[in-house]
Amino acid sequence: MVLIRHGRTAWNVEGRFLGRSDVGLDEVGWQQAASLQPLADHFGRVFSSPARRAVQTAAALGREPVLLDGVQEVDQGDLEGLCYPEALARWPDFFAAWAADPAHSRIPGGETLSEARDRMVATLEALPEAPDGRPVAVVTHQLVTAALLCTLRGRDLTDWRSHRLDHVARVRLVRSGSGWAEDVGEAGPTV
Repeated sequence: MVLIRHGRTAWNVEGRFLGRSDVGLDEVGWQQAASLQPLADHFGRVFSSPARRAVQTAAALGREPVLLDGVQEVDQGDLEGLCYPEALARWPDFFAAWAADPAHSRIPGGETLSEARDRMVATLEALPEAPDGRPVAVVTHQLVTAALLCTLRGRDLTDWRSHRLDHVARVRLVRSGSGWAEDVGEAGPTV
């Protein structure tokens, strides 16, 4: 399985909180998505968050993606569309709590980082493999993937910032027992 972060949006450039808002790719985001086209034949199936930016990125892989609610970005609730200084001015107590414990600090009107990570894990564990044995691609988002990587790497969720992904960055996962593990070895083609 390969997790792929969606391409860039105008809100990413502007530094706006972006979770469930249906913002599409900007011009650079379209170019980033197009850079994935050479990988299209590598994947047996393509899954995607239903967010427009993710679906647009997935389209570069040459087939209609199967949409998965469970790989959506962390629900940013009342922070959606705001820039950090404005959000911090409105909810200073939340940001202090989030810095100390993002796993259990509920975003105003949204979800906790652990809730998002748990739904992502449950969704990935339930994914069918491609019938032809090729890897599947899952186009998803930064924060929810960072939370997953914290867990796979045995790190606390307070460390999510050290797991930042560039737009259209890819992370390979392999089946490990009943779940998934990050593939850091040389098994199979590198994507």
